[in-house]
Amino acid sequence: MNAKKKATDTTKPATSTVSNRPRTALSALLVQTAHAEARRPALSGSRRLDPLARIFDANASRAAKIAAVSRLADPVPLVTLAASDAPAYLRRNALLRLDELMDGRPLARTDLERLVPCLRDKELIAFAVVLMDIADFDWCGRCDEGTVDALCLALHECQGLHETVLLEDAFAHLIHTRPDLGRNLRACSPGALHLKAMYQPVVAHNVVYVDLSRENNVA
Repeated sequence: MNAKKKATDTTKPATSTVSNRPRTALSALLVQTAHAEARRPALSGSRRLDPLARIFDANASRAAKIAAVSRLADPVPLVTLAASDAPAYLRRNALLRLDELMDGRPLARTDLERLVPCLRDKELIAFAVVLMDIADFDWCGRCDEGTVDALCLALHECQGLHETVLLEDAFAHLIHTRPDLGRNLRACSPGALHLKAMYQPVVAHNVVYVDLSRENNVA
């Protein structure tokens, strides 16, 4: 066997092992690398970190970390971040970035399974449901009283119109598909929903028609 063929045979198994590594292991490896990079001493006055490392940089501001999340272009670290114990604002922005990055394409079921705990967090539930609905993932079947509590808190504390509509849509869907949770849901009913007010047809009353074709017409 010549040296060239021997070298090729030696490198093949290593390549195969890396490509067959479970996705979760790759995610963990990315996070470990980011932690290590963030802790590495600066070699010069200014240190340029990649976006994932910037998120775990203790010296980075909140705005810098949010900007770093928005620059991530791989669903794997975004799912890992959203499913982690990171601060809620980072997990929330990871979900928003995932929605933007996927652009209507469904996430893998394994990734959605990892996002199920987001359904029990008032800061995350609206945006997690969006990703799950795109993939026709049965998120209602994963809900429990903890999900209802998170949904109710989110509905009563949310101030943004877009998120409120998402939450109300989730509320209506959940109360329809999970009658066993109906009592808990009715106990925190948000009252008049924005969805109903927004899409209810407007009926005109006391309409006066003016014939503008007539001369000397003063309306």
